[in-house]
Amino acid sequence: MRFYHKIRFKITFGIVLIVLILFVALGYSILIDQQRQILDSLHNKGNQIMTVIAKNSIDAIRFYNYLYLEELCITVEQTHGIAFCEVYDTQENSLIQKSTVEATTLKQERKTGANILILELPVWDREKNHLGKVELGLYLDDLKQELKHTTIKLSIVFTIVIIFVVLSLNIFLSLFFITPVIKLSGVAAILAQQKFVTANIKPRQDEIGELIKNFNIMSENLKKSFNKIEKQNQELKESEERFRALHNASFGGISIHDKGLILECNKGMSEITGYDYNELIGMNGLYLISDDTRDTVIQNINAGYEKPYEAKGIRKNGEIYPLRLEGRNIPYKGKNVRVVEFRDITESKRADKEKEYLESQLHQAQKMEAVGRLAGGVAHDFNNMLSVIIGYAGIALNELDPSQSLYTKLEQIRKAGERSADLTRQLLAFARKQTVAPKVLDLNERVAGMTSMIQRLIGEDIDLTWIPGKMVWPVKVDPSQIDQILANLCVNARDSIVDVGKITIETDNIILDQDYCSDHTEFIPGEYVLLSVSDNGCGMDSETIENIFEPFFTTKKSGKGTGLGLATVYGVVKQNSGFINVYSEPGQGTRFEIYLPRYQTRMSDLPEKALDQPVERGHETILLVEDEPEILSMATEMLERLGYTVLAAGTPGEAICLAQEYAGELNMLLTDVVMPEMNGRDLAMKLLSFYPNIMCLFMSGYTADIIAHHGVLQEGMNFIQKPFSMENLATKVRDTLDGVKKAAQD
Repeated sequence: MRFYHKIRFKITFGIVLIVLILFVALGYSILIDQQRQILDSLHNKGNQIMTVIAKNSIDAIRFYNYLYLEELCITVEQTHGIAFCEVYDTQENSLIQKSTVEATTLKQERKTGANILILELPVWDREKNHLGKVELGLYLDDLKQELKHTTIKLSIVFTIVIIFVVLSLNIFLSLFFITPVIKLSGVAAILAQQKFVTANIKPRQDEIGELIKNFNIMSENLKKSFNKIEKQNQELKESEERFRALHNASFGGISIHDKGLILECNKGMSEITGYDYNELIGMNGLYLISDDTRDTVIQNINAGYEKPYEAKGIRKNGEIYPLRLEGRNIPYKGKNVRVVEFRDITESKRADKEKEYLESQLHQAQKMEAVGRLAGGVAHDFNNMLSVIIGYAGIALNELDPSQSLYTKLEQIRKAGERSADLTRQLLAFARKQTVAPKVLDLNERVAGMTSMIQRLIGEDIDLTWIPGKMVWPVKVDPSQIDQILANLCVNARDSIVDVGKITIETDNIILDQDYCSDHTEFIPGEYVLLSVSDNGCGMDSETIENIFEPFFTTKKSGKGTGLGLATVYGVVKQNSGFINVYSEPGQGTRFEIYLPRYQTRMSDLPEKALDQPVERGHETILLVEDEPEILSMATEMLERLGYTVLAAGTPGEAICLAQEYAGELNMLLTDVVMPEMNGRDLAMKLLSFYPNIMCLFMSGYTADIIAHHGVLQEGMNFIQKPFSMENLATKVRDTLDGVKKAAQD
């Protein structure tokens, strides 16, 4: 700290300044008084000299006796301190002048009067007649010299006095004022460091003593107050930390606003809206609400609404998102304001949508399962009966001439049986329980082979356009299922067209990314082959589209549709891990898009098509096992007509006995899967112990899940689904037997 900042200097300087001013005033008055006394002395001296000159120069002036006047002035000039002496007549004409100063200097001195005191005295005669005047100049050097000596003396005295005053004052201040103040200042500095001590100064019975006493009392009170405030601050800090932790740990954004103006907010608000904390404070929170829901929010604010409600928010980047708001009116910093929780419900909305979709899928799956259980429950017996009908109708047709009227009737019976079998397969396809044989195939090739059949199916009035995609990826699916899909979609398209119209079939390679699948929750990202069927028919409204895959749902007139066509398509697509989309509007036609997963293989790996060959008759021996007598009899007759030797058994036990007793070679076992004593798989295992090279062909009217349960749908096993025709049986038996020869050759 600089010296002049100290209080001792300030007090000393002030007192010394006052003393100095007083002494200067006193010295000035002394000098003025001395100057006045000297001037009075000079005036008296000059007046005496001029009086002598005036008395002695009366006659000389009257008679212009210049010589006398000159002698008189010379006498005066020789007197100490006289600068000049000059006599004038009544006309102000100089009669005589004597000076100890040069004329030029005298003229200048007389003009300024700085170093010479000029005195005048008129000259009168005895009759009081004015004769002229005498002018006398007196040097002021003695006056100045005297004043100078006096000033030096006064300065020495004043300096001694001031030094004495300063020393005395410092001693006095140090003893009675400065030292206690310095100690108090040191204690105050310690207090500023929050170290509460008292001033250890000897008690005094004056104002300083009272100051010290009060200072110590203040220190004690400050200590108590500080401890209390420190405790309160600690509690407040802990409370604020808890509040801030809860405030920022909120799963949503929290803001406090006054009629929309944000006063405070948490970190969650920044995370939801995209604005920084400093940007949010002072912002109009209504700008965080989209235009179409802002009025609702304003109404709820004005009404003091305190229940949750939904609105639409807008982020800093312009993104609109669903928002749930819940507000409360609270007092805050002397105002009635509103605290609001912002909750981004984008994920909740997506979850709700997905939940709705999953619920609809579950509902659909439950309905499909119900139909599947119904279909599976009747399929076995129904297929057994259809097998008898179709089989015997085929046998009878082979015995009749086509020209006979009975041939036509039997043909109708056979066709009715086949249509019934197709209906059963549609039910099973919808329930995804039919037996399939997936193959890697070229979809373009399969569709191209179907176009002529589809054209006949839809009629000549409808234009069928086939637009194959380039280098379409292979898919693995049962070829007959592709036929089912195309037939059902094209028939539905035909029925939606009045008079003439157009149906377009297209294929293409499609890659579904995550963005597309996020908007279509049932889709999975990946590579797919697209098969689309579109028409320019009457189209459908949204309500119809929601129900088109329902089993037995149809918009056709009674007797014109079963309601299983699109349900079958849906079941086939789902069975092959695919997806289906429908786009349609009334009067704008319909477009079905089917996405089948790409099969990861080269086109060169696709199997070559076998040339169509006539079914060969056989001569081998077949052990036939069937617990239904009608089917056993029918199948025996079919096989025998095909040239095979047949050992027919109605039970597995009977079949084992026949096999053990038979002296010849058994080439193949044709057995039902589900039988009372044991299933077909177990029977085949027993027979293999007698005939290691026997081939097995399994048949059943049960659905695929039941057959798989009995272990006969493993890869490489031979299976034929009931009902079957004589041609189907001949082909399957021949393929099974020829498989033995091929394996032996290999």
